[in-house]
Amino acid sequence: MSRYIATRAINGAHTVVNEFEGLLGKALAEKGPETPISFPNTAYYLPFILGMTGERVEKLGDLQPVLERAKGLLHPPPPDHRINDYAGVLSADERARLEDTLRARERESSNQIVVAIFRSLQGESMEDYSIRVAQAWRVGQKGLSNGVVFLVFVDDRKTRLEVGYGLEATLTDALSSQILRQVVAPRFREGKMAD
Repeated sequence: MSRYIATRAINGAHTVVNEFEGLLGKALAEKGPETPISFPNTAYYLPFILGMTGERVEKLGDLQPVLERAKGLLHPPPPDHRINDYAGVLSADERARLEDTLRARERESSNQIVVAIFRSLQGESMEDYSIRVAQAWRVGQKGLSNGVVFLVFVDDRKTRLEVGYGLEATLTDALSSQILRQVVAPRFREGKMAD
């Protein structure tokens, strides 16, 4: 799947969830959370909601957990930057400095590193989420798969490197683990997120 198609799909998912949130808010305000869901209106979607989320929905108020679950499944669309601070932990100067550093290294090696800092996994599996992000973002040069996504989950105190196939022989799982344990973790413990 091309980056263009992946971006369009992710943006479309965000649009659907945002529209759902608006419609649910309006329905709750007009009818209240105890209003039963019945035919011919939203009840057509009940088998789909149950199958996709496992949530049984009988009244409007039951849709809020479905909305929250849908939001939790979304990840940001492929970024235009190397440093993507969705948690807001870096200053503008820190982001700019790190962006410049990663772009310079990319020019030297052609390998692309993208950093994604999130507030939390919101209870989701780090492995599943990071793999979905890496597959959707498709970091690295086409045909070379020479990209790395460095994911940071601040509140969970977790980090992960997703390595493209083209770099797996160089940046092995063992080396990635060593980097995270011996280089990244000590700096993060000292509060040095931008070093």
